[in-house]
Amino acid sequence: MRRLALLLLASSLLACYDLNPIAVTTTGFAAAVPVGRTVEAVLSEAGTAALTARVGPGAGSLLGTVTRFTTDTVEIALTEVRTRTGLAYFLQGAVIPVSRNDLAQFRVRELNRPRTAIATALGVTAAGWIIYGVRFGGGGQPEPGGGGGTPALTPP
Repeated sequence: MRRLALLLLASSLLACYDLNPIAVTTTGFAAAVPVGRTVEAVLSEAGTAALTARVGPGAGSLLGTVTRFTTDTVEIALTEVRTRTGLAYFLQGAVIPVSRNDLAQFRVRELNRPRTAIATALGVTAAGWIIYGVRFGGGGQPEPGGGGGTPALTPP
């Protein structure tokens, strides 16, 4: 039971993230793309066609970490490719340069503080109730009487 409580407590300390869009303009693109951050590059139709040889047919979005950027391209170390039909597959280790013109939308993963605080509070509360229930028996009292078993038989 102690392990379960520790697992709940540890899982409550995980953070919640959002993917927030960045403008894909000449001036705003390079200045807003942080190296080392997790991003999602949503490809335009032209981007899907241009990157078919590198990431496969029908790619809709690329997820990974930014390794380098310029005013016209962003280089992404891929972790996942999502197709336009909803399939996802992993491409660990592939580093793909993506042109600004091939992007429909670009998103950066950022911490969502309110949601993280709520999830942490709920996890700590659940762990506390489990620990309380195990330590103090959950507060229930046994029913009086009862006892069960077979009555003693006396010889005739």
